[in-house]
Amino acid sequence: MVKLWNKNHPDIQVTLQKASWEDARAQFTREAQAQEGPDVLQVGFVWTSSLAEAGLLAPLDEYVKKNPPGQGIDDFIGTDLATVDDSLYALPWTVDTGTIVYRPDVFKEAGVKMDTTDWASFQKSVAQVSKQSQGDVSGYCFNAANAWFQWNAYIWSNGDTFVKMEDGKPVPGMTKQELAESIKYFNGFFDSGATPKSNAAVLEYGSPVLLGGLQRGDCAASFLPIAPYRSLLSENPDLKMRSAPMPAGEAGMASFLGGRALAVSAASEHPEAAYKFAKWMTNKKLFQELGYPWWPAQDSKIEAMKFSPAEQGYKEVLPNARTFAEYVKTGIPVDGVSENLNQELSGVFSDRATPEQAAENILRILEEAIADV
Repeated sequence: MVKLWNKNHPDIQVTLQKASWEDARAQFTREAQAQEGPDVLQVGFVWTSSLAEAGLLAPLDEYVKKNPPGQGIDDFIGTDLATVDDSLYALPWTVDTGTIVYRPDVFKEAGVKMDTTDWASFQKSVAQVSKQSQGDVSGYCFNAANAWFQWNAYIWSNGDTFVKMEDGKPVPGMTKQELAESIKYFNGFFDSGATPKSNAAVLEYGSPVLLGGLQRGDCAASFLPIAPYRSLLSENPDLKMRSAPMPAGEAGMASFLGGRALAVSAASEHPEAAYKFAKWMTNKKLFQELGYPWWPAQDSKIEAMKFSPAEQGYKEVLPNARTFAEYVKTGIPVDGVSENLNQELSGVFSDRATPEQAAENILRILEEAIADV
């Protein structure tokens, strides 16, 4: 896309710089504070407000009004996370969600029906696969060291939330008992034998433990965002894989809506040109012709998309996916809190703590984060 831009815009040339996702925000912050760094930055949805409040991003309202992107800014998904004090500080770019993916042939061989009707039925079905195979197949493999997104899908589907606003103030959204029950559910995959203990240390969705297991068939199901799922299918075109809708809870089905946005640095000497490039990056060519692995953050473009049979589960989940705007608006540091909560959950998976102990620690973490707002 950068090459195409440079070819078609000889008067505005763009240089692509890469940074690891883990280091990108800190690197940009250091550079922007020194009035240096990139003109355009790819940011996570949940980064935007903190960067804007720190004065590191340029407001885009003037440029959007004069040169609207796509079918207009109202067509874009995630503007709630890109808006601070009624000003837009980033152009939503891509979105993704996660759902259950599985090997139908592996379930059939085990004589088990894959069932995501509800969370209990799903856990039972994957546990049966492990039992029928006498441990040769893990019914459910997931990145247990980073279960934050899946964990939220579970609690949201049951009408809960980690943090919420009450009388204009942020408060913990769950009791110690409710937190412990959610932890017990995920620990149940280990207790039932559906998930091997080694998964407690798996951090990345693209881990060979997960993708390799699905490819070989010694892992029957997993929870994956669309990008690693598409990567797995593209590298293994003959692989029999399907996606299923997320299990439903008392409040229905839910999953996360992750996303990336394009922001313009407040230190940029060419903000208008930077916006023009960011706007151009949202065009359909990137998604329809070049096969970018995430979806466009625009309702009209998603509605026009055709989902393959292997991606039907994602199609069903998308309307039920939600951003982390509820957490961001409370003012808590979402990335830091999620990392700490992941560690508490992993402690239970590794038998270093009980669900009750982890729940008590999580309440303390949430209360401390709220107190610092």
